[in-house]
Amino acid sequence: MRIVLTIDEELNDKIEKRAAEEDLKRNEWIIKNISGLITGNGRAGSENGNLEEALEKKTVENSRLRDEVKLQIDLRDAYAKLLDEKNNRIDDLKEEIARIEVLSVTATDQINQDKDDRIKDLNKMIEHLQGQAAAHSLALQSAIKTKENTDKKEDGENNSNSERKELIEKPKWMFWK
Repeated sequence: MRIVLTIDEELNDKIEKRAAEEDLKRNEWIIKNISGLITGNGRAGSENGNLEEALEKKTVENSRLRDEVKLQIDLRDAYAKLLDEKNNRIDDLKEEIARIEVLSVTATDQINQDKDDRIKDLNKMIEHLQGQAAAHSLALQSAIKTKENTDKKEDGENNSNSERKELIEKPKWMFWK
């Protein structure tokens, strides 16, 4: 029987390389591989046996890869949940910081207002004390003038005795003139 095959140059080069590796002619190598496919004994037949083992290995590998993909999906979902939780916590912290800032500003304003109120109260107290000091000063001046007038009268009476009492000099820190 005669079979005619038409192949391109690239496939022809591959066949010739394989045949040269096995020290066969091109035609012998083709016949050997075709007969091996039919009988299952040749190189091609052994590849079919290995093909079943390879398919089983690939099936096991595919199931392992599916498990890894499921694990990766679960990890991605868990990571997404963690990111959402982190973002929620960051938002909560921002709100808490804003609330603290508002409380701080309010407390500062209250402290400033209390300070201003205390300053006003102290100013009023100082004005009141100055008024009292002025009133006491006037009362003391009037008492001193009265005392001086009384002393002058007594001095006039005591001049006959030639004894003169000396008046105490007024301290400079007092408010009278």
